[in-house]
Amino acid sequence: MAKPSIKLIALTLIGFLFATLLPIAQATSYPVTVPLKSQQQLASIHWQLAEYALNNGDTTGAIAELENAITLNPKNSEWKQKLVALYEKTGLYYPAIKLLNDLSTLNPTQASFWYERGLLFEKLNQLELATESLQKATLLNPTEGAYFYDLGVFASRLGLHKVSAEASLKAIELNFNKADAYNNYGYALSHTGNYALAEKAINEALKLQPNALAATMDSKGYLCHKQNRFKEALIWYNRALEKDPLLSEVHLHKAETFEELGQLPEAIAGYQTYLKLTKPNDELAAIVQHLRQLKEKLANKNTKMPASPVSLNP
Repeated sequence: MAKPSIKLIALTLIGFLFATLLPIAQATSYPVTVPLKSQQQLASIHWQLAEYALNNGDTTGAIAELENAITLNPKNSEWKQKLVALYEKTGLYYPAIKLLNDLSTLNPTQASFWYERGLLFEKLNQLELATESLQKATLLNPTEGAYFYDLGVFASRLGLHKVSAEASLKAIELNFNKADAYNNYGYALSHTGNYALAEKAINEALKLQPNALAATMDSKGYLCHKQNRFKEALIWYNRALEKDPLLSEVHLHKAETFEELGQLPEAIAGYQTYLKLTKPNDELAAIVQHLRQLKEKLANKNTKMPASPVSLNP
């Protein structure tokens, strides 16, 4: 016998709203009886229907029923967390963030809500809000390495290299993802001018990785670039691209190194590749403008070059 649809079950429930007891036939894999004595109990019906929808692969129906349940019982943290997960699964990031805000109000010391909020803002490329959320999470729970690790990553992308270095070092101390944390730590220090400690950290990352990651090789190359070791930097960038030719940051850093060496065609090609591989962000406009200037510089340089002498030999 086929299971009834969630719509049919809902209509059945409405027909019995004024009954003292309400059987929900086949709503779940076990029989359920709900006394309709309060708004909270009506909310429970929607929760049961949400479970039924999920068991049948109906995510949209589950979301609708959970929304109804939460409207009737807005203080139920379990239901809100379930709805946050469903929103995130379906790409509804803003509603998920709104619910996390509500959960944070209900549970002000729960660090995980701030952490999840930060991850959602990162998916929306709102790195400032993502970083702020993770900073709050680390304050509420200073023993969770994942919070510090991701804070180090997001802060670095914002250019907050001091914050990134401190967070990455804390992740190392908490023994969380140490190889990558050492890489993040060294990369952040490369921007602060502490090259000796940066190199030590990046070398430790390379040592901890039996099969070194492209991102770590990129960090090593970037550190070499900052110390004017340009040819050595190119070696590390090439190694990184052998590992992962689609890692956009490597193409950007390699282009910058070619530019320092005066190899403009190679620099232009690198910037162009970076633009193709990178999602839209606030920095791209500056890169596009810089690329335009490099092309003009190369064109002027080629125009000023003397023409090759004409040979009179037959």
